[in-house]
Amino acid sequence: YIEYQAGKLFNQAANSSTFTPFKHREFLPYDSDIMRELWFPLKNTGGMVAASEYGVLNVEHKQGMIVLKLSPLQYLQSQIIIKVQGKEVFSDQLNLAPLQLYTKEIELNAEGYFTVEIGDKKLYYTSDEESDMVNRPLRKAVDFNWESAHGHYIAALELEKQRRYPEALEAYKKSYQQEATFLPSLGRLAMAYYRKRDYQVALKYCLRGLSIDTYDPLSNYVYALVNSALNNRAEAKSGFSIAAQSVSYRSASYAQLAKLFLQEKNLTQAVMYAQKALRFNTTNVSVLEILAICYRQQAEHDKALQVLERLYTLDACNAFVSFEKEKHTTSATGEWFKGISNELPYETYLDLAIRYYQLGCKDEALQVLNASPVNPIVLIWQAHLDDENTMKYLSKALDLSASMVFPHRNATLTVLEGLMQKEDHWKLKYYAGVINWRINNIVQAQTLFARCGEKPDFVAFYLSKRILFKGNEKEEEASLNKAETIDASDWRLNMALIDLYLKKGDYQQAEKLAGKYYVKFPEKSLFGMKYAEALLKQEKYQKCLSFLDGFEVLPYEGATDGRNIYHETCLRSAFNEWRHGNYSKVILYAQKAKLWPANLGVGKHYDVDERLDDFVIAMAYDKLNNKQQADRYYQKVMNHVTPSYLNESSKLYLQALALEKFNQRKSVNELIHKSVEAEPDNIYLQWVKSEFMDQSGSEIESKIRSTKVEVQVYDTKFVDGEFQLVTDFVKLLH
Repeated sequence: YIEYQAGKLFNQAANSSTFTPFKHREFLPYDSDIMRELWFPLKNTGGMVAASEYGVLNVEHKQGMIVLKLSPLQYLQSQIIIKVQGKEVFSDQLNLAPLQLYTKEIELNAEGYFTVEIGDKKLYYTSDEESDMVNRPLRKAVDFNWESAHGHYIAALELEKQRRYPEALEAYKKSYQQEATFLPSLGRLAMAYYRKRDYQVALKYCLRGLSIDTYDPLSNYVYALVNSALNNRAEAKSGFSIAAQSVSYRSASYAQLAKLFLQEKNLTQAVMYAQKALRFNTTNVSVLEILAICYRQQAEHDKALQVLERLYTLDACNAFVSFEKEKHTTSATGEWFKGISNELPYETYLDLAIRYYQLGCKDEALQVLNASPVNPIVLIWQAHLDDENTMKYLSKALDLSASMVFPHRNATLTVLEGLMQKEDHWKLKYYAGVINWRINNIVQAQTLFARCGEKPDFVAFYLSKRILFKGNEKEEEASLNKAETIDASDWRLNMALIDLYLKKGDYQQAEKLAGKYYVKFPEKSLFGMKYAEALLKQEKYQKCLSFLDGFEVLPYEGATDGRNIYHETCLRSAFNEWRHGNYSKVILYAQKAKLWPANLGVGKHYDVDERLDDFVIAMAYDKLNNKQQADRYYQKVMNHVTPSYLNESSKLYLQALALEKFNQRKSVNELIHKSVEAEPDNIYLQWVKSEFMDQSGSEIESKIRSTKVEVQVYDTKFVDGEFQLVTDFVKLLH
């Protein structure tokens, strides 16, 4: 299974992309982006050099011939033309059905580039590799100062784009500490505190930004958002009006002004600003909704229906359209919600109701909620909106279980804070705590969770509390103990207990519990992984390998844990036999380490670094005085070339040892120097250099062991997962 990907961006950005030219992207407020995705099968072409909605093309050029393979993705009745240096050398009429493979071998007698064109460039390929190449910077600017105010700002902005808001806030603070008048950081700090609902601090940074530049777009926009939340309407309008002078915030600011005027029932002004917003973003769905409401309230039914049709073409699943359409019929069925068929339908009702509420349409919001499936958060909103029946709805909400209820909206937190003034119930505190946790108000979240006491009656509360109080061992242990009294058989609880035992080094207890639960939940392969890990940590290598031989891990993206444990167990077994002088068994286990068992969930990679495995085998053959086999494996180690797209690792040390064994000291120096020069920040190469050149790598080794580096999904940050294995074997040799 291969994903060929080409899209709007140059790469699949990861955290480490921050330090390259390829930064993350973000949407501006109320921005919209319409794009089309194509998904298609790739069948019997042997590869791909070009693709479009019409078909997939592969071209192989060899020995004066080109081999074409075309797999259509729809009925294709077009001409195919091949040109060499612009001169036509072949043509054919195609009449193909989807996936009907077309193959053709064509002689090429001329030198130079050639092109393949199907139809009027429905599908096009050129062998001229330079024709579409662009000369853009690919490497980072080495002289950029990441410790400056601007440097911290860029780092923070990249974290914010990844929605890593707590880390982003800390980085913005560093920028502010470096330079308290750096305007971009002031605006982003204001936004960060607005997101946390800390409006007074947000206002402080806005005002500081405006004192530097009264027309600064971001400072004005956030200033308006904060004042809107504080119900300072004149200030909010002022901020949005000035922010609208910036192209970046123009449509968003006009949309916010339209919203404010709709709340005030000033429909003329609301329509005017909505139309202004659409002038700069014709696909602004939120503004079209405002316009539809305004036209309905003005009894401009034809205009309202026209807007609803525009909305439908943009988002056919928008429940707003079906709800509003019923408002324009005399025979309303009340069944507008039939199109809501997702897994969490109440979230769709909540989202729609809150949108109406925030536009000043309280009656419509209540109508939407009254049609919703029963859910505690829906009932809490009904309690807030229906003044006459507040306690009735609240009582119903508190009677329902809080398990599997996930409030997350800031607007819901405001409602909860109001209801907590009327009712002192743990569920309200819990829901408010969850939302505070989401927006990184950790102290408030911890306080609210603590105030729930031991009243919550479901395991997930205490597992969540354990994570929320991470680092507080007393609270963590108390949470797990309480969870056990509720349901000692809960699989998530037992997974947490296994992790705790592994962390504490109580491997026997981890083995016992994981062994019980991988049998009980065979579909949850993580229990089996934990069981194998516990066996490995106890040096029960034979038992671990025997288990892994019969253990099934269904393949999934990134499913490397099973094979990693298997590989380490094999090598640890080899090391163990080395200590006892059983070199034949060393070879057996090291050979086994090179296998990729199909049952462990991952296939063999294209470029596997087997230097450690091969070096162990070579050394064992040396001990057995089998020079021919030893030299064969030493040669494999010496000839290894790490592909340019991969980082060099500590295994370079073994390659250097092999070269030195064959008196190639000059090659050793060149290899290490070249590797360090290519990756000057690679700490593992610094260890290799220090260890090999002057045997002083122990300090770097200690630094590597003490550093806990977190690698994010798709991250290019490199962690040498087998550094421990390499160093352990090197110590065996001494």
